[in-house]
Amino acid sequence: MGSAIGHTLANAGRDVSGYEKTPKQKESLPFPLVVSPLEELSEEDILLLAIKPQDLPLLPEEVRHFSGKLVVSILAGVPLKELKSTFPNTPSVGMMPNLAVRYGKGVVSFTEDLALAPLKPMIEELFSPLGYLHWYPEKLFAAVTALAGSGPGFLFTIVEALTDGAIAMGLPAKEGTLLIREMIEGVLTTLAHSPKSTSELKQEVTSPGGSTIAGIRVLEEKGLRSALIEALLATQAHLS
Repeated sequence: MGSAIGHTLANAGRDVSGYEKTPKQKESLPFPLVVSPLEELSEEDILLLAIKPQDLPLLPEEVRHFSGKLVVSILAGVPLKELKSTFPNTPSVGMMPNLAVRYGKGVVSFTEDLALAPLKPMIEELFSPLGYLHWYPEKLFAAVTALAGSGPGFLFTIVEALTDGAIAMGLPAKEGTLLIREMIEGVLTTLAHSPKSTSELKQEVTSPGGSTIAGIRVLEEKGLRSALIEALLATQAHLS
C-alpha cells in the first residue's frame, strides 16, 4: 500500500522518496529509494509509515527521533496514543487508504485530532491526488477501516462469485466479466446521481413475481445480507 500511495503522489508532482528495509524485486517506481530511512529528511518533511503494525516497536531509534512536520501512519489497529508515544517529537495522524488510491479513486480516512487543526489544510492538499478524503474520530476508525479498507475485498469476492455464476449459466468468462464490470459501473453511477434509497432502486428492478425477486429470495435464504453484516463486524472486532 505504501508504494501505491507513493506512486500516485509522485505522479501528481509530489516530492516523494521511499525506503525499504529489505528491498524486493518489483515494478519500477516513479520515486527514488534511499539507503537510510532518514536520509536527507528535514524539519519540513513528512514521514509516511507503511509497515506491519507488529513491527512498530522494532523501529530504529533514529526513526523514533524523527523531528519533522508530520508522521502519517497507515498501520491498521494502532491507536493514535501509541503513535504519539513512538514519535514524541513530531505530530502524528492515522490514515486508512484503500486499494483504489493507486488510481486516484481511493477512500482515504484520517483520525480527527484537534491538535492537528493547523495542519489539516496541508494534509488534505498533499493527499488529495489519492481520491476521497474523510476525517473521523478515532473511536470510529475501526468501523471505517472495516468498511472502506476491507470492503473492497468483500466486493471482489462478490464479483468473483458473479463471474463463476456467469460461467455456470454458459457465458464465456471474458464476456461475463465485461458485463459485470459495466453493470457495476452503471449501479455506481445510479447511486451517485439518484436521490432514491437503495431499497427504492431495488424495487424499480424487481417486478412482482418476476425473475429478479426470485434471485433475491435465494440470496436472502442463503444469508447474504447477514453474512456481509457479520463480515464487517468480524473485521471491526479484529481491529479493535
